[in-house]
Amino acid sequence: MAALARVGATPLALAMFSVWICILMLQGVLTDARTSPADESSSGKADNVAHPASWTHHSEQCTYTVVTHTGNIEFAGTDADVNVEFFNKMGQSVLFVDLNSGQDNFLRGQTDTFTMVGKCVFDICKIHLSHDNAGVNPSWFVNSVSVSMDFEAVVFNIYEWLAKDEPPYTLSYIGNQCA
Repeated sequence: MAALARVGATPLALAMFSVWICILMLQGVLTDARTSPADESSSGKADNVAHPASWTHHSEQCTYTVVTHTGNIEFAGTDADVNVEFFNKMGQSVLFVDLNSGQDNFLRGQTDTFTMVGKCVFDICKIHLSHDNAGVNPSWFVNSVSVSMDFEAVVFNIYEWLAKDEPPYTLSYIGNQCA
């Protein structure tokens, strides 16, 4: 918190940061390693030095919400099996194969929402979206895909066909917002 104050964070920003940390701790996402048994000295007392860098994520798994928006143009929907992989700047990725919500997905003009659990990848900035070209109508016009998890959300505006019979004549899309 002192570091945030030194860089000129407003009191409101500091308060919001404090609330966010408290929520994460209440949800069990973060633990304060200052009171862990490993920090106790031989006297049995906990080390009272703050170690915010030692806060750890409890789980290797995170819950992701992926939302796809299919275009509202003729033949925009697909019957193909859709896969999506998200990356961060460090090259870490999480792959979801055969997105399926149990409904008729990826119809013309439709928004589909998928909730999945996968390896935690934070600061997502790149997408690889593809499909297997299967089914009666495999071509797909994608408006956008968004992904959210653990207080972060990213939208990838695509507005392209994933199709062999429509330009750009490819079954995959790579969008890179990593700076």
